[in-house]
Amino acid sequence: PPKKDRSLSKKERKMAEKERKREKRRANATAMQQSALGGESGNGGNTSDGQFVAIQGSASKVTTLSAATAAQNLAVFLKHYSDWVRLSLMDANNKDPSENVKLNRIIQEARHLYEAALHVRSQILDSHHPEVVASKFSLAELLDSPDATSIGLEKEDAIDSDRANVLREEILTAYNVEEREADKVDTI
Repeated sequence: PPKKDRSLSKKERKMAEKERKREKRRANATAMQQSALGGESGNGGNTSDGQFVAIQGSASKVTTLSAATAAQNLAVFLKHYSDWVRLSLMDANNKDPSENVKLNRIIQEARHLYEAALHVRSQILDSHHPEVVASKFSLAELLDSPDATSIGLEKEDAIDSDRANVLREEILTAYNVEEREADKVDTI
C-alpha cells in the first residue's frame, strides 16, 4: 500500500478521499450516460426498436451493482404493491381517476427501476448472468401484465408486450435455447 500523505490532517485526508469517490461516481455515471446515448442495443435503457428510454426519478441515480440490486428489490416491491392497489380498486369498483393516476405512477416507477437495474447489470455483467436474466424476466413480467388495463390505464403506459417478448427472446438467446418441434409419440 502507498504511504499516507502526512502533509494533510486525518480530517483533510477523509475529505479528499470522499471527493475522489464522488468524482469516480460522476465519471462512471457520465460514461454510462454517454454509452447509453450511443444507441447500444440490448441494454436496459433501450427499447426494442433501439431508442433510448430516459431513466427518470430515483432510478437515474443507479450506477453500481449494489444500487442495481436495491433498485430491483424496490421495483419488485412496487410491482406487488401495484398489484394490491389494482385489486383493491377492482374490489371497490372505484371510478376515481386520481386512484388510476396513482396506480399508473407506481407502475411507471417500478418500470424505471427495472430499466435502471437492467441497464447497469447489462453493462457490467455477461448477458447470461443470473442477475441480468432476473432483471429481464422481472421487467418482461411487468410489461406483459395481463390485467393492467382493467381499471382504465392507458395501454401504452401499462403494457408493452412487444418489448416483453423481446426481453424473453434475449433470455433464451443468452442460454442458446432453440425451439424444437415436438416428436410425435404414438400411444397404445
